[in-house]
Parts: sequence; structure tokens; C-alpha cells
Amino acid sequence: MTKKKSDSKKPLSKKVAQVMTATLAASTVVAVLPADFIKADMFQGDSVSDSVYDQSTTVTDSVYVQPFVQALEAVRVADSAATLQQALSAVELALNFTGYNELSPLDQEAVAQALLSAGNYADTAELQDALNKAVAVQRDAVALRNAVAAVNSADSAAQIQSALEAPYLGLILINYRKLNADGKLAAAETVREAVPAGGYNGRTDIQKAFNEAIASVFEAQAQ
Repeated sequence: MTKKKSDSKKPLSKKVAQVMTATLAASTVVAVLPADFIKADMFQGDSVSDSVYDQSTTVTDSVYVQPFVQALEAVRVADSAATLQQALSAVELALNFTGYNELSPLDQEAVAQALLSAGNYADTAELQDALNKAVAVQRDAVALRNAVAAVNSADSAAQIQSALEAPYLGLILINYRKLNADGKLAAAETVREAVPAGGYNGRTDIQKAFNEAIASVFEAQAQ
């Protein structure tokens, strides 16, 4: 007779083996999970595999914008001279303000207004070029304004003669140069005597008065 094998020696059934394998796999996964994950997430009704692989990760992409680009955009969207002046002062633009800073606040505002009307700027180089041109134009305007003021404030024939001959005033002096020294001084004095109460408004008014004064001197010399 042959001995029967003990029940403990019987090979495991296929079903039991599968259960044991799954249990062993689960315990291995649990062993490597963080403590907080085990406590908070393991017992939410999901399987271990679901808890491990069904987590979603959100990645937020941030786009870096260079500071000078932002500063240039502030110039582009400025809607007033004051706003533009503030935008121009941004250190990121690295603009040269040498000529601009020599102007009065009123003239600086005029420059800003000119830039505001000029339109869009592609880069800082284009903005600097526009700034330089606007400053040059305003400098000429200041020089003309001062030349007109010199005519209006002259208190002698010699002073107004010098003011009338100033290059920045830009008067046409063709007929004036045909006069002799006395005639030139007489014409200048006539212009001074004709200065209106509020002063001449500008070059055009002065040129008109000057032409009339020169004509009167010619007439006097012809007699």
C-alpha cells in the first residue's frame, strides 16, 4: 500500500495562488507609498492601482516677458502727454534725455505730445530717434520764442535792431540790407515804436511791421 500524501503537502489551487499573488503585490505597493498617501488616499474606495496611477498633475507654464518690452508697451498705449512722460522715464528703456532735460517742463510736455502723435514704435532705437527729433524741433521753437521776446522787450533802437537781425528770428532782410546804417537804425526804431500792447505774436507779425518800416525809410530817403 502506498501512503497518502498529507493535506499540507497538496499543491495550491490556481485560484488561491492568484489571490496570494495579488495580496503580495498590493502590500509591496503600500510599502513604498508615502505615509500621508496611505492615510488619506488609500481608503477612498479605490483600488491601490487606481490611487497610484489615476492622479493628475497640473503644470502651469509661465511666459517671461523682458522688462524693456513691457516698458515699450507702456509708451505705445499711453493716452496723454503726462502718461507718456512717465512711461519714457522707465529705466528699462535706457533713453538718452540730455537734450530733453535741458528743456523747460512746458517744452518737455510739448515733446511728449509730439511723440504721442507720432504713432507706434517698433523698438527703443526708433523711440530714441523720435525723441531726438522732437527735442530738436522744440529747441528751435524755444529759440524762436526767445527771439520774438527779445523784439518785444527791446527798450532802444540798438537793442531791437540786434533782435531783428537775430538768425533764429529768421526775418527776410533783403531790402533791409539795402539801407545805410542810419536807415537800418531808423527802420528798427519804427518797429519798436509799433510794438502792440501785448507784444508781437510771432515772426509773421514782426516781418509785416518790419517791411512797412523799411518801406517808410525808403520813402523818406527818396524825398
